[in-house]
Order: sequence, then structure tokens, then C-alpha cells
Amino acid sequence: MRLAILTNFWSTGKLRGDRFLFTFGAYGSHGVIVWETCFEDALNTAIDYLEEHWPGLLVSREEEAQLFKEACEEMGHALPCEDSPCEDCNKAHEKAMADFTCGGGNSGRYIASWEWSGREISRQEMKKLLSDVELSCGEIERVSA
Repeated sequence: MRLAILTNFWSTGKLRGDRFLFTFGAYGSHGVIVWETCFEDALNTAIDYLEEHWPGLLVSREEEAQLFKEACEEMGHALPCEDSPCEDCNKAHEKAMADFTCGGGNSGRYIASWEWSGREISRQEMKKLLSDVELSCGEIERVSA
């Protein structure tokens, strides 16, 4: 497992918020621990990290465009649309991305809903996870958020 720990602790010596663990990839092979005040902010921070370090885990802009094009074709909506985004464009995009989670963040990128999970974790769970990753010779990266 590859694990990133995102916190401002490395630069400030203080921790803020709660601990959240996100796993990404079909088998949860990539993990991100984030300290944030709420789940949504933590997910956005994790998605921003993926954008920079593990972009292959996100839906590419090309994939998003292809899914949108296919949804438009299924709806009988012609592209390019002159008054884009029209109501039909919005419906097609919503249909195309129904099985994906918009992580927001600074990039507004999507991730397949079946390829991620997230939850708040306790200090004990975090210690065990770090120990397990180290024992399995996984990678742990400590990053200032």
C-alpha cells in the first residue's frame, strides 16, 4: 500500500481537525490520511493530492468528455451545442457522471465511486495502519497540507 499523510503538523507542530482515512484504487492500494474539520474538506484535500501525485486514479478530462459525448448521443442531443451549457447539456453531464464522485478540491475532478472509500479514524486505528504499512514494506509519505 502507498500511504500519504497530509497535515500541517510538519510545518506548524500543531494538528487541526479530525483524522480521515481515504483509500483509492480498485483494491484500496493507495491511502491518504488527512486532518481536516469535516469529511468534505478532507475529501477535497485528498483529491487535490491525487491530482498532483497519483492522477491515474482520477477520471481523466478525456474520459469525462467521452462519457459526456456518449450521454448526449443517447439523449439525441447534438454537439457542439451553441448555447452550451444548455439544459440538455446539464442533464447529459449529470447522466454521464452518475457513477462518479466529484471530489471538488481545486481541480473539480471526478473519481469512480466504486474505487474509493473514506471514514474518520481513531488514533489507535491510525497507529495500526502505519505499523501494517511499514511491516508490509509499503510506502509512507508525510506531506505538509
